[in-house]
Amino acid sequence: MGQSDSPRYLLLNQATGMGPSPTHQAPAPSPLPARLAYPKPQLPRQPVKRYEHLTGWCLPAPNSKECLSMLPVFLQGLSLGLAFLAPIGMQNLFVINSALSHTFGRALATSLVVVFWDISLGVTCFLGAGALMDAFPWLKKIMLGLGGLLVIYIGIGLIRTEASLDGGKDVNQPFLKIIVAAFVVTWLNPQALIDGTMMLGAFRATLPAGGDLPFILGFTSASFIWFNGLAIASNLLGAKINTRVLTWLNRLCGVVIICYGTKLLFDLARMIFG
Repeated sequence: MGQSDSPRYLLLNQATGMGPSPTHQAPAPSPLPARLAYPKPQLPRQPVKRYEHLTGWCLPAPNSKECLSMLPVFLQGLSLGLAFLAPIGMQNLFVINSALSHTFGRALATSLVVVFWDISLGVTCFLGAGALMDAFPWLKKIMLGLGGLLVIYIGIGLIRTEASLDGGKDVNQPFLKIIVAAFVVTWLNPQALIDGTMMLGAFRATLPAGGDLPFILGFTSASFIWFNGLAIASNLLGAKINTRVLTWLNRLCGVVIICYGTKLLFDLARMIFG
C-alpha cells in the first residue's frame, strides 16, 4: 500500500482540504458555448402572402408553381386590355396627335400621363365591381349576362364604324394642361366608367381563386405597352398613319372583342345549367 493510500495520509488530506474526499464527486460538465451549440432545425419557408388583408389578393412566392398556373390569367388580362385599347377613341387620338406635333420626349411624357389615368380608371372599375359582387353574390350572373352583351355590342360597333383622326388635336399647350386634358378624356366619360365596370366585373366573375391580381396586372400592363408603343410609332412613322390603317385595326379588335363577349355568355350558361 502506497503512501497516498494510507489511512494517515487520507485523514491528513481530508483535514487540510488538499486531497480527494471519499465522497468527492466530479463537477457537472459545463454547457457548450453558444457558438458551438448545435443549430436548431429550420422549417421550410411558406409562400409569402402580401396585401391579402387589404384586397383579398394573394401574391405567391417567386418561382412557385402557383405563378406558372396564373400565367394564362395574366395573358388573358393582357390580351383583353390590348383589344379594348387599340380601337381609336379620344385617348388614342390624344396620344397620336401629341406624337405627330411634338418632340419624341414630349410625346412619351404625354403617353405616360394617359397611362397613369387609364390604369387608375381600370383598377377602380375592377375593384368597384368586385366589391359589389362580394356584397351581392347574385350580381355575378347579371354582370356576366349584361357584360357579355355589352362587349359583343362594342365589338360590332367597331367593325361597322370608320376610324377618323379629326378629334384630340388640342395638344399644343402647357404640360400641366395636358395632364388635366388627359384626365378629362379618361375619367370624365360616364360611358367609359359604365363600360369598364360592367366589362371588368363580368370577367372578374369568371376568374379562378387568386386570379384577381394576375388579371388586373395583365390588363394594366396592356395600357403601358399600348399607349407608349402608340406614341413611339406615331412619332417615328408620322404621315404613314392614316385612317385606312386605323379602320382595319378597329375591325380586327372588334372581332377579338366579340370572341371575348361570346366567352362570357358561354360561362354564364355553364354557371346556370352546370
